[in-house]
Amino acid sequence: MMSFGFDSHRQPWARKTSNSFLCTALLSCVMVSPALAWVGTTTSTVTTSPVSALQGSPWGQLATASQSVQANQPMAAIKPLMNATEHDPKNVLAHYLLADVAAQLGRQQDDAALKVKWQTMAGDYYEKTICLNPGVLSATLKLGKMAIENKRYDEAEQHYLNALRMLPDNAALHYNLANVYDEQQRTAEAIEHYEQTVALDPNFLYAYNNLGLLYELSDKPAPAQKAFETALAKDPRYNFARLNLGQLHAKQGNLKTAEGLFYEALKYEPDNAWAYVYLGNLYVQQHQFEPAATSYQSAIVRQPDYTPTYYLMAAVLEKLGRWSESAALGTQYLEKAPNGVYASQARQLLAYVHTQSHVAMMPEATAPGSGEHVSKTSNAPQGDGVARGYVQAP
Repeated sequence: MMSFGFDSHRQPWARKTSNSFLCTALLSCVMVSPALAWVGTTTSTVTTSPVSALQGSPWGQLATASQSVQANQPMAAIKPLMNATEHDPKNVLAHYLLADVAAQLGRQQDDAALKVKWQTMAGDYYEKTICLNPGVLSATLKLGKMAIENKRYDEAEQHYLNALRMLPDNAALHYNLANVYDEQQRTAEAIEHYEQTVALDPNFLYAYNNLGLLYELSDKPAPAQKAFETALAKDPRYNFARLNLGQLHAKQGNLKTAEGLFYEALKYEPDNAWAYVYLGNLYVQQHQFEPAATSYQSAIVRQPDYTPTYYLMAAVLEKLGRWSESAALGTQYLEKAPNGVYASQARQLLAYVHTQSHVAMMPEATAPGSGEHVSKTSNAPQGDGVARGYVQAP
């Protein structure tokens, strides 16, 4: 009846500074000396005049746009940035900031057409930024990230490969390219670029973690363990590597070692829901269903949006004969994830515990004999008084 899986923790893409900070930092540089802001600007009158003296100039338009961004009004920044790019078509900073603001507006849209409109504009201006100055690495990184978000992996790969031709020793580019290959399940190529990442930057913890996962996937547990342990040696607080190392030991049957790693993760982060999920899985492997239920309950309280835990706990409660509680959790799982990975098992579980709860209420003479299997029904439990929202804080 029960089915348990292990989720692995990969690490995200290399990112740059947020829009508002970026505008402030770059513009402060511009106002001190616009000539030094970015290679490729062609403003002819470069001075350190006050903002008031620059009104109407591209730099004045940038100042106005920056104020709008700081006030969380990105739409108001569009017009002055457009003006700046029109007045100075080679102003790298204006093109870059316009792309950033368009990307921000795209993220804020619920309407699919508007989202595409702003994302397309952002992509166009990041491309123009790179044409004006190929050394603006953050523009390439953001183009790649946008392509990834839209599952355009071939496009993302091309952005990173183009950048690597100019900056072959940039660890962030190798890392992001490895992530692209990982998304495409091109494991050997992903491993190659994660290895280049850590060779260029031995403190790139995310790369060690993802490298360990791919070694494990490639049935190479020894280098996988070494990668996770290297990350932890460099930063003992890095719980993603610790949890993945614990899972590796659990799969190899080193249950005590795995348990110790999961509890160690909770020392660093007492509210880490993943550690509780993995402890629950570990206890299930050992048929220790009471501590498994307690662990899953703690995980649900700390991470209520992670739906698989509802099914995992429901399955454990079924093993303990706690039918109504099992039905409550199974029902919650299906409400949250009707097409989830455990949906089929959850429906079978509900049918089974519903039958069991009725058998338990039957007169002893009519109950099935010892060792018999109760026939399953496809009907969901109805009117059995199951309490919703069973899970409470431990």
